[in-house]
Amino acid sequence: MKVNSVDFNLLQTKGSVQPSNKHAGLQTFEKKLQTSLYMTKGVNVYFGGLAKGINLAEDKCIELLRGALDGQKRWFNENEIQNIVNTLRKVDDNEKKFDIVYEILELKNCELEKLPDGKFVNKLVNVLAARPEEEHFPILEFALNDLKKAVNPMDAFFKLPFDKQDSLTKILGKIDEINDKKLFKSSKARESTVDSLYDTFRVLLYGHEDLNKAAGTAGFKSENIEILEGDRFYYENLKTYAGKKSKEKVMAVVDEMIQYFDKNI
Repeated sequence: MKVNSVDFNLLQTKGSVQPSNKHAGLQTFEKKLQTSLYMTKGVNVYFGGLAKGINLAEDKCIELLRGALDGQKRWFNENEIQNIVNTLRKVDDNEKKFDIVYEILELKNCELEKLPDGKFVNKLVNVLAARPEEEHFPILEFALNDLKKAVNPMDAFFKLPFDKQDSLTKILGKIDEINDKKLFKSSKARESTVDSLYDTFRVLLYGHEDLNKAAGTAGFKSENIEILEGDRFYYENLKTYAGKKSKEKVMAVVDEMIQYFDKNI
């Protein structure tokens, strides 16, 4: 919060000691106000207080988050930092708390037009805190892709119940395994295929959300299955695989996504 001026009309506070010379006292009081923190333009004053940890591990996490910059400005304000630290309390292992904070701060080094806000980061921390470390990277890779492409990145994923998140995270893990240069003829082909797989994955993700808005369940399902089958035809006919096993690996993930949609939506 930035304070540019404060209007004090508190000179007649009940119980306060009044100076013997009223006008002299008023001049002295005004002079003090002019040199006050509240009259200094551009000073950030956090009325809720600074974020505080309950142990040394949390204090270290706060220090890391507080030092993160978005250009010339701090990435998170004190309230956002406190919310993130409160969410990290779901994690018993202090070392894992550090790992999650470091993983989040790595987003600064990615090609993003704008860093995600504190609310997004807190929701992402909540997802990571509930999952084993090996699942963090696939989730973060998709989050990065969604931050670049979606209007409301990861919003549909955050809204899902844990069991649905769990199933979809396993699919993200298999997509991450395909993100291997050995499976494709070039880096460009690999990047293009993985990006397309994320688009196919979004059909499942948004399917849960869009089903509630659909006029008819049967029509909605058949329409999206048709989209998924069209995607399957695209992957089937790609000419950029490094070999037969590479193609089989991609097609296995695509078939799993179609089966997931058919079974769960």
